[in-house]
Amino acid sequence: MDPDRHELIKRIFADAIALPPDERDALLRSRCGPDEDLRAEVLELLAAAESSERGPLQDWLGSGDGPAAGAPGGGAAPERVGPYTIVEQIGEGGMGEVFLATQEEPIQRTVALKLIRPGLASPAVVARFESERQALAMMDHRNIARALDAGTTADGRPYFVMEYVDGVSITEYCDQNRLSTAERLALFKQVCDGLQHAHQKAVIHRDIKPSNVLVKVEDGEAVPKVIDFGVAKALSRQLTDRTLLTEVGQILGTPESMSPEQASLGAQDIDTRTDIYSLGVLLYEVLVGVRPFDTKTLFDAGFEEVLRVIREVDPPRPSVRARTLGADAQLCSERRGTTVHRLSSQLDGDLDWITMKALEKDRARRYGSASELADDLERFLRYEPVSAGPPGASYRIAKFVRRHRFGVAVAAAGVLLVGGFSLSTYNQSIALAAERDRASEEAQGARELTRFMLGLFAEADPGRSKGADVTAREILDVGARKIGALQDRPFAKAAFGEAIGGIYGTLGLFEEGRDLLEDAHDFRLQRGDGSRQDELALAANLEALGEIHVRGGDPDLGLSLLERSVEIRERLLGEHEDTAASLNGLGNALWNTGELDEAMVVHRRALEMRRAVLGDDHGDVGSSLHNVASLAFIGGDLETAERQYEEALRIATAAHGPDDYGTATTMHTLAMVHLQQERTSEALPLEEQSLAIREKVLGPDHPHVALSLRTLAEILTALDEAERAEPLARRAVEIGLASWGPDYMDVWWMQRGHAEVLNALGRHGEALAIMDPLVALVRAAPRQTELDLHLEELAATLEGLAALQRESGDTEGAAANEARAAECRQEAATYRR
Repeated sequence: MDPDRHELIKRIFADAIALPPDERDALLRSRCGPDEDLRAEVLELLAAAESSERGPLQDWLGSGDGPAAGAPGGGAAPERVGPYTIVEQIGEGGMGEVFLATQEEPIQRTVALKLIRPGLASPAVVARFESERQALAMMDHRNIARALDAGTTADGRPYFVMEYVDGVSITEYCDQNRLSTAERLALFKQVCDGLQHAHQKAVIHRDIKPSNVLVKVEDGEAVPKVIDFGVAKALSRQLTDRTLLTEVGQILGTPESMSPEQASLGAQDIDTRTDIYSLGVLLYEVLVGVRPFDTKTLFDAGFEEVLRVIREVDPPRPSVRARTLGADAQLCSERRGTTVHRLSSQLDGDLDWITMKALEKDRARRYGSASELADDLERFLRYEPVSAGPPGASYRIAKFVRRHRFGVAVAAAGVLLVGGFSLSTYNQSIALAAERDRASEEAQGARELTRFMLGLFAEADPGRSKGADVTAREILDVGARKIGALQDRPFAKAAFGEAIGGIYGTLGLFEEGRDLLEDAHDFRLQRGDGSRQDELALAANLEALGEIHVRGGDPDLGLSLLERSVEIRERLLGEHEDTAASLNGLGNALWNTGELDEAMVVHRRALEMRRAVLGDDHGDVGSSLHNVASLAFIGGDLETAERQYEEALRIATAAHGPDDYGTATTMHTLAMVHLQQERTSEALPLEEQSLAIREKVLGPDHPHVALSLRTLAEILTALDEAERAEPLARRAVEIGLASWGPDYMDVWWMQRGHAEVLNALGRHGEALAIMDPLVALVRAAPRQTELDLHLEELAATLEGLAALQRESGDTEGAAANEARAAECRQEAATYRR
């Protein structure tokens, strides 16, 4: 037999024997390709290895040692190699076996020892083994497993000793610890740092995958370590003095992770950008939970098809894959501590483009280095513009031409013969046609939206309603039902859903509005082609959907959506009223998640932008001024808050009139400032007016009506009018529970207020019946804010319970709860520092 073929069969056998039977077929398809004779010879060896007839197998492998140690029925692991005592086998690959070993002298340590397989010590295999040994010896980086020692056994087999990485793969570590997207990116950046070091040493890894990136916890910090340089390649030097050639027709690396250039049979032109592609595959799996192409589907397609897909087919963007995983989507999002929609929104945009740039088929368009990829991830984490972006139309046309060379060549020849049109003219005509079609499409959509909305208002016609009053909710419900009939007009369906969904949110009907907006969001993600117009439409959707999540009880999800909206609008619009609107929503989301300093920065920026773009007396300026004042109020600066609220109230009244919702909100918060200042008589008329406007505009069951009811009850109680206050406080709790549920912070505040009113009326038992279970609820509730705010709420609840206990004579219980409250406040203060 040809010696090279003999060596190839031995290597395929060595890899296959280490796998369970159900995984061998995929490996054989990849390594043997269309060569059925090669496949048959390997299968024959595998059958011999698992039978009792070992003689022929040993003769074929050229060693009396039998099959590779660790294979079924193979030779036993050595007890000692050089100065190292073998503990157990912990891994194996095509060339060697990896053992856990201990060293006693001259130092005591646990190491990983890699030893070439018995029966496989041919010159070619030894050359590759020694190249890995030399590659590791050149590395000195905390994110690469260090080489410690090397030698040769008595029977002439080389070995080397490495740092023992007692950890799990990076994907397994991330999932086990439910790391967020940001935490995963921080870990992945360290992998980039390690690969950058290897590249600077002129070594390409060529097999980056999860099992070759292990995470070890050192001094409480997770540190990823790149291992297994078994198929590494030197760029500028020969790693060993032995010949090291890749056989023509042999694929090195793992097919699901290899680059397009690696998937070209016989390709020798490999550089560091092949590792960038594999890093992109790893990043994709770290973010989404699966690889860009489904492994089973890939290998079921056959060897040639596997290589073609790797070379030519672009995988779906991570955000699209995240929401199309079917039954696995929920599990993947839970492992990231989030929801399917939020995960998709986090990935949409920058992370999509960063990942897809690393996965470019054309390596000239990939990141030039691992550090460039890490830098873009760092920019994303700092909310800065990234260098990656969607490919333009000219690039997509070029890719089409490359895929269809013959057809395009024929068409091009015909064009040249007939008219000699220039490529630039052709491209301009395509662009103009697209703009014309889009303008026509949007104009038609606008006309349909106008007719649609007019049709809804017609529902209030006495002829249709038969004289009955028709509420805004009933009109919206009719509209929502009509949207379902627009399946054949997806653009109109999305636009109508966004319009009605936003109004539902304004009315406090968050679930109804969220469903419509999320349907439109999914459509815009699938439909989007990266054009300016599509991105701006997506930004508007993200703003509306983010705000409805913030107000509807999921501020974390709202925060991620609004961050994306701000990024798109800042990039495309710069200083603009729409950008300021997204900033305003983002500030509110940060506020709701307890990030008050960040919220103040964002709200001040929105205020400055609105003043610059809209002028000092615009209603939106008053809204931003109100938000800045509210944060000053929370921070205890009552004087500044009062001054800013009064200015915001003046602007709102002039811009919108006295019966506007925004005006009512500023009245409400200014009343709260006066209440804190013990100017209760000034607070009362402001809150009464605010409540009347909110009930008129929002309806009696809106959660913001509940906020006014609770504050008005507190004011009345302070004025010794607890009898008037009690039904208001009770109604506030009922509305809050119905709108936000029992785990929402404002609902706890409402329940404490109701208990305080009951206590003022002498109904101590009823008050205790509220506060006692509320303490347990607040302590056990899932945290929706930063820990310090959650602890402050628990402290306030404990103090409220303690006050009631003292009045009822339970001084011991009161003292215990006061002590617990003090501990909570101390812990909250420590957390803030």
